[in-house]
Amino acid sequence: MRLVSGIQRLPPELFCRSFSYLDVANLIDAAHVCSRWRVMAFDHPNYWAHIVVDTESHLALDLLSHRLTQGRGRRLSFVLSYTDRHELVPKRMIPLLQRAVPYARYLVIKVESLYRLHVEQALSQAAPNLERIELRYYAGTHPDLPLTLPLGKGNTLFLGEAARLRSVRLHSIILPTNPIAAFLDVEEVYWDHADTTYQEEFPCYLFDFFPKVKLLRMIGGTCWFTNVPLPQRILDIFKGLKWLDLQFMPDTITSFFHHLPLHGIPEMIISCPDEDGIYNALEPLRSPFHLSITQNVPKEFHITVTGDGQPGLIRHFAEAHRYYYRGSEFTNLLLQNDEFAAQLASFRIHTSRWTMLNPLLPSFSVLPKLIVELDDDTHKVATLPSEPVPCQELVTLVLQAAGDFIYLDAADVISFADRVTTRRIALELRRALIVGSRSLLDLRFESVLYSEEYYEADGQSRAAT
Repeated sequence: MRLVSGIQRLPPELFCRSFSYLDVANLIDAAHVCSRWRVMAFDHPNYWAHIVVDTESHLALDLLSHRLTQGRGRRLSFVLSYTDRHELVPKRMIPLLQRAVPYARYLVIKVESLYRLHVEQALSQAAPNLERIELRYYAGTHPDLPLTLPLGKGNTLFLGEAARLRSVRLHSIILPTNPIAAFLDVEEVYWDHADTTYQEEFPCYLFDFFPKVKLLRMIGGTCWFTNVPLPQRILDIFKGLKWLDLQFMPDTITSFFHHLPLHGIPEMIISCPDEDGIYNALEPLRSPFHLSITQNVPKEFHITVTGDGQPGLIRHFAEAHRYYYRGSEFTNLLLQNDEFAAQLASFRIHTSRWTMLNPLLPSFSVLPKLIVELDDDTHKVATLPSEPVPCQELVTLVLQAAGDFIYLDAADVISFADRVTTRRIALELRRALIVGSRSLLDLRFESVLYSEEYYEADGQSRAAT
């Protein structure tokens, strides 16, 4: 009892900070120590602020209900991700969603389409705290079958009251006939459909629902733009976009550039484009260029191009790993263009993509700056790639960590530099710590710079964060 009494004299702020390192299971353990800890553990945001419903277990659902109760009306995030058919979906899971809606900041709903009416009823209440919603219905063996929202009559999404809502992500959802009041101030829209989707007309109606969109992702199959010329209000909306992500068939990507004012959009992402799509995207950029190849998600990487002195214009090409092998006809044509490579001011590449892309890279015979970004920190001392990328006219070699910092062996750095160029060049080590003799580096390189800053897509250095 003396020990407990001593602990109880500690300030609550110390407990709160300590509990921040505990997950739900650990907080439940802490709640069994004493009544004071029970109150603090169940009141901690780690216990109630992020609710994920993904199981039909009665015990788990009871716990989720208790966690939701402990939120006591405070703002939280709520995920309902259960794509099978089960009697507990309408009986216990969706009622949890209904309780969460008035307090939710973020809602993610992924359920079988059989329960659309139940979901719609849960969403037919005011959501004054909601900032983002993601909705996907699954239709049995046809998960990409488009389904209409809303389905039932007389229901109004969020009663038209979602003043903070700024992000809507809809997957294979057909919008209703009339605009939804809760969507009118949304600025980020994900409008995703299957790559088998076919549209005769460009979906102008989408912008009746989202007239203030600034960040737009559109995913689909084919669109023939049979309704051109498009209304001026549609053109004006695209002129005002800050970010656009397009994932369509190559012919449709070309049509987007022909019929919409895309060149002024600051940042664009295009997935697996053909030659026309690539050069349409690059048209507003001016040489010399900065080229980056960076890992994005496990099966995808980005090829990013910016123009020198144009930090406000960025073009990304999202590339699937499965297309990148020797002899492939589906690699990005920029990697086969020696004329483009000759106009580069810098080339940045993640080491995780080095081996895969090495046989496919163009000639870098006149490249002035090579930025090698080490994005694998699984080893205590990182190893630089063994495959050579000759850069005969290289002026500066940059080795930088993708994360906080990384260790490099001095001898390995020298060997890597020898595989790149025989010239005595400048070396920049950005968030990279050297193991071994630094004097060896001074002998091999014209100069050695140690810095906590790193280079990004536009070839400019940024302070570490």
